[in-house]
Amino acid sequence: MRRVAIILLILCLPFWACSCVWNARGLGIDVIPEDVIKKMKLSTCSVLFMPVKHEEIKGLELRKTIPFPETRVIGTGFLVRDNIILTNRHVVEVILQYQKKYGHHDNWYIQFAYPDGDNWSETFRQIKSLFVLVDPHGGRFDVGLLTFNRNQNEMKGCKPLEFGALSSISVGIDIALSGFPFGNEILNNSQFGILRSGAVIHEGIISGIAPHDNTAPRDITMFLCDLNSAPGMSGAPVFIPGNGKTIGLFYAGVPGILGHAIPIDKKRVDGWINIFNEFLEGSLPEKIGEIELSIPGDVVDKTPGQREK
Repeated sequence: MRRVAIILLILCLPFWACSCVWNARGLGIDVIPEDVIKKMKLSTCSVLFMPVKHEEIKGLELRKTIPFPETRVIGTGFLVRDNIILTNRHVVEVILQYQKKYGHHDNWYIQFAYPDGDNWSETFRQIKSLFVLVDPHGGRFDVGLLTFNRNQNEMKGCKPLEFGALSSISVGIDIALSGFPFGNEILNNSQFGILRSGAVIHEGIISGIAPHDNTAPRDITMFLCDLNSAPGMSGAPVFIPGNGKTIGLFYAGVPGILGHAIPIDKKRVDGWINIFNEFLEGSLPEKIGEIELSIPGDVVDKTPGQREK
């Protein structure tokens, strides 16, 4: 049974986010290891709308006449469990608005690309459950979760990402992102003859930390990424290029100048997922929703509030 929830925890800051930094091979700059690139791409997905449901396209075998189903990519997400995607609240809220208007979200999917022999395959998975976190204290967070039904015979190599330590977040360190800048423009663009699959990788550095550069790791509220910005990268994982460990969730930016990321680690994300799972299992009371948080997002207590079904 599909269930849609808003559980109070986070902020709304409309997005504009992406990254686009060149990889200067041959200029003395370290190159991201191939295994890290592969891992990040396999575990990153696009969040998209399909006017004609994928199941109907497959049934009609329309792929014989169209090279790529019509889609509208609105953001990025990544695996934090085998069937749970972490993304931004404002990405999930687009789907919630559709749900409220039409009474369903059957036309919303996540899409992965993965190796299939000598080629790459794509899979579209219909989004089942939506979860949005909103901070009752007005904290500036932008976090949402999605679930989907996973076919274990597909998506080989698509595994939940590992998290790094918050203590690794410091000004000047190299970072990278995996996602879908400009959405459909890099996937299916007949004007420029583009037809490709999967996420792209971009590099940059951390240029600033909030509230200040000497903030204790668990008190960091966000960090600035020295990256070009564009739509489609909302919800992208920010990771350390050398080891692929995720330390941030990209959520906003100033086009062409910089981006913003929420600091995340295993403890923080596990807390959000535990609340999500309690909701899905129906073990939360009818009135729930206000989550007591430490700054900037660790779940420390649950207090009564209103839950929106």
